[in-house]
Amino acid sequence: MPDEQPPNPAASPPVRWDRILVPVAILAVIAFVAVGPSGFTGLDPEATGRAFLRGELPYRDVPLEYPPGGALVLALVALVQGPMPYLLVFRVLMGAGWVGLALLVRRAGDAAVRRGFMTATLAYAWILFALYDVLVALLAFLAWRALSRGATTRSQAWVATGVVFKWVTAPLLLLSLPHPPRARRLVVATAWAALAIAIAVVWPHAFASGGGDPLTFQGSRPLHAESTLGSFVVLRRVLSGNPAGLVHDHRSIAVAGLGSWSTVAPAILMATALLWIWWRGDRRSPSTWAAMLLAIPALGPVASPQFFVWPLGFAGWMSERARSLYVASGIVSALYFVATIDLPVSHPLPVAIVAARSVVALAATWRLAADGRVAPRTPRPAAYAGATG
Repeated sequence: MPDEQPPNPAASPPVRWDRILVPVAILAVIAFVAVGPSGFTGLDPEATGRAFLRGELPYRDVPLEYPPGGALVLALVALVQGPMPYLLVFRVLMGAGWVGLALLVRRAGDAAVRRGFMTATLAYAWILFALYDVLVALLAFLAWRALSRGATTRSQAWVATGVVFKWVTAPLLLLSLPHPPRARRLVVATAWAALAIAIAVVWPHAFASGGGDPLTFQGSRPLHAESTLGSFVVLRRVLSGNPAGLVHDHRSIAVAGLGSWSTVAPAILMATALLWIWWRGDRRSPSTWAAMLLAIPALGPVASPQFFVWPLGFAGWMSERARSLYVASGIVSALYFVATIDLPVSHPLPVAIVAARSVVALAATWRLAADGRVAPRTPRPAAYAGATG
C-alpha cells in the first residue's frame, strides 16, 4: 500500500465564489439604485405621481398604460419623496423590494441557491430598478412559496395582487389548480381571477376617457420590435435589403406595415405555450413558475427587457443550463443598449443582437419547461414544503 502523501500546507484553499459573488451583487444593486437608467420613456413619473396626489384619477384625468398597481407605485413615490430626486426615491423603493426578495430566497434555499440568485441579479442589475417589475418578481415568489407550503388560497391571492401590477401575469393562476381541478379550488381560483382582472382591466377601462386605460393602450399597440416575432421580421427585412420599417409608437419601437395577425399570432402562441407548461409541469416546481413567467415576454407581442426580471426569484433553483440561458438573456439585452447607443435601430448590429436575445430567451423557456415537467428527476414537492421563513 503506497504511503499517503502528507497535506501540502502551501496548497491554495478552494475559492468560495459565494463569498465573492454576494458582495459584488449587492454593490451592483447599490450602484444601479444610485445611477441606474430611467425606464419611463415618454412618461414623466414625477408629474404623474403628483397629479394623483392632487386628486386627479388615473385613466380618466391622467393617461396610464399600467394597471392600478402602477398608479399606486407612482403616487407612493411622490408621497414619500423628500430632498432626493423622484427617480432616486423610486429606485430606493424598488431596491427595498429586491432586498425583500433576496431575504426570502436566502431563507428558503441553501448556498447554491443564493449564489444562483446573485448571479442572475448581476445579469439584470442594469434594468432591475428602471421600472417596478421587481415587485412582480417578489409577488410571484411569494405565490410559489405559499403554494409549496400547501397554502393554495394564499398563493392565489399573491398572484391576484401581481395581476393588479402587471395584468399579463394572470396565467400564473393556473399553477394553483391541480390536475384535474377540484371543484372548491377551482371556484376560489376563479373568484380571485375575476377580482384581479376586474381591478386590472375592467375597472380602468370603465372609468377611462379618451382611451387612457391600459386595455385600449395595449390593444392598439403594434408589434414590439424587441418581441421574438418582431425581431425576426426586422431581421428578415434587413437581410433582404428592404427598410426595416420601424416606428416609435406607444413609448417603444414597433414594426410598421404589418396586419393584425402580427399581434394575434404571438398572443395565441404564448397562450398555447402557457397551457402546455401548466399541463405538463409540476405546479410546485420553481422551474415551472420560471418557465411561465419567461414565456410571456419570450413568446408574446411585447418583450421589454424589464419583463425578463419576473423569474429572478427562481434563478437559484434553475438547472445550470437553464440559469446560464436566463443569465445570457440579460447580458445580451444589456449588450444591445451598450453597443448600439449611437446606431439607428434598423442597423444590422442591433437587429442581430435583439434576434439573438429572442433565441436565447426561447431556449431558456424551453429548458425551464423541460426541467419542471413531472418526472422522476423533478424535485418532489415535499422538498419545498419544508422551507422556513
